[in-house]
Amino acid sequence: MSQAKDELVARAQDPNAELETLHQLAQNYPGLRPYIAANPRTYPALLEWLGTLGDPAVDAALASRNSQPQSAPSAQSAQSSPQLAVVSPPAPSTAPRRPGPPRPPRR
Repeated sequence: MSQAKDELVARAQDPNAELETLHQLAQNYPGLRPYIAANPRTYPALLEWLGTLGDPAVDAALASRNSQPQSAPSAQSAQSSPQLAVVSPPAPSTAPRRPGPPRPPRR
């Protein structure tokens, strides 16, 4: 993985990421969407939008997220990250634009 891709993936997985950052990454880098879907910081409206895309990797990340217990994570699960498929290097989408992800809630 290139350093630039590593940095983008790290931002998408960051549990302390700004909500606006997650929004921008989801909008501009489709390859990062599975990581964003698995991120516990991702806000509900963005998760809902991700679920409408029909992307198998995103759907798997959402299913994994939904199957985890709501209680505090065990030491073993805290040490393991979600098993996501390797994605091609993210690039801004050139596909026809669908309505973008919903904006994060205002503070």
